[in-house]
Amino acid sequence: MAEASNGIQVSKSDAGVFQLSGDLNRNTVMKSWPQQKSEIRSCKANNTPVRVDFSKVEQVDTAGLAWAMHLLKACKAEEVELEMLNLPNGLIKLAKLSNVNSILSLQ
Repeated sequence: MAEASNGIQVSKSDAGVFQLSGDLNRNTVMKSWPQQKSEIRSCKANNTPVRVDFSKVEQVDTAGLAWAMHLLKACKAEEVELEMLNLPNGLIKLAKLSNVNSILSLQ
């Protein structure tokens, strides 16, 4: 499990799902997932999608939305599918307000 100094945590389940816990905001995104690129490459090598569960994210702001967009871009660059699970309502609202909900495949 990787923990940033400001409290965001990323853990990987036995099923290969990356669980985010804590706040995903301007104070936490920079150190939220330092091994992200290597994990994306690992998923590519195993021909599996990057599956990220947001169910334990407590607070998200526009920096968290930008982080999600960056994750999508990184996955596309490696030609790896991204599955974002249990997105918080706050992230969905920000995506709609920013008019990027279709890019993130949000309804």
